[in-house]
Amino acid sequence: MRRSNCKFKIAGDYRHFALLDIQGRCIALMNCKQMPSKGEWMEVNSINLA
Repeated sequence: MRRSNCKFKIAGDYRHFALLDIQGRCIALMNCKQMPSKGEWMEVNSINLA
């Protein structure tokens, strides 16, 4: 019997983005497959909410 690992493959496709305000401070976080088209989004390696 073959096992499906599709739920693990889907999670790896997402990238992390931070929305920056005019001063360069993070005001929002988003996980998605492509960079959002509107706003000053920057790709980040990890998210730390502390």
